[in-house]
Amino acid sequence: MSSPATRNALVATLRSGSLRESSDADRPLSDVEDDVLGMADQSGSLSVDDLTELAKKSPHKALIHRQHAWATLNRLAKSGILGKSRGPRGTVRFMRPRDAILASLKNRGKLPEDCTPNDITEIAQVTGLNVLRVATEISEWDQVGRH
Repeated sequence: MSSPATRNALVATLRSGSLRESSDADRPLSDVEDDVLGMADQSGSLSVDDLTELAKKSPHKALIHRQHAWATLNRLAKSGILGKSRGPRGTVRFMRPRDAILASLKNRGKLPEDCTPNDITEIAQVTGLNVLRVATEISEWDQVGRH
């Protein structure tokens, strides 16, 4: 029998009607996106302000402009490559999807096994990630915690 977290993940996924990742996830990254992803990995997370500051030392000078930095980070989030989390004072931070989901769980004071289908749906909305991705991650953590 599956765990409650696994059942809740399945219910949330089915309710959302979204059974696959964004079609953008299959496209290759541009050089700019690849560099931004490297910066996010190196620092753990990035805000738009962080990226505009790091861009001063990057070959991609267009990223010093907030609008370009924001658009690039959002493109990576829409593709499911990065997730979003609200930092202190409401600052949006972009990070790897697993980290964004963990941050959202922490902000909610929830453990993976305590997540309801509504929690999973709300986490997907907050992180900008596909419900299937969130449900899968939460279900995997629950399985690891049971062993």
